[in-house]
Amino acid sequence: MLRLLSKHSERVDEAACSEPLHNEARPQQTVQIGAIRETINLLEADLGAMIREVQQACHAVCREAEESAVATHQITQKTGSLVAQAGTTSRDMSQLAHAIEELARSSDDIGSEVRRADDLTGAASESAATAGRSVDGLKKSSAEIGQVLNVIATVARQTNLLRSTPR
Repeated sequence: MLRLLSKHSERVDEAACSEPLHNEARPQQTVQIGAIRETINLLEADLGAMIREVQQACHAVCREAEESAVATHQITQKTGSLVAQAGTTSRDMSQLAHAIEELARSSDDIGSEVRRADDLTGAASESAATAGRSVDGLKKSSAEIGQVLNVIATVARQTNLLRSTPR
């Protein structure tokens, strides 16, 4: 665009120089050409400043896009890591659930065994009580037998005394 304005300015200069003008009109035309050149120069300066601003903005956008790409890559990596951790956690939770089920089964089995042991202990206690009563009965019977034997022994001694006494 600047080139077009420069070419236009050159054409205006050529036209001004090639046309025969009255002496009075020439200074006025020169002033106009100077004003047009000054306007074109100001436009060129403004356009140049705007182009530099656009370039700076483009560079800033590029930097931010690169930073965004890096951040996106990092997020992707962290997401992958989180997915792996979630998978590990899921497996661990499944194993924990399985272990809890086994523990519950074992607890039920232990409870059954404790109840059975309690029943056996109760039966053994009854058997011991019965055996104790039997032993008490045997002691009593033994004492009675001992008394009977004492009576027999006394009778036998008296019988032996009677036999040994002359008649």
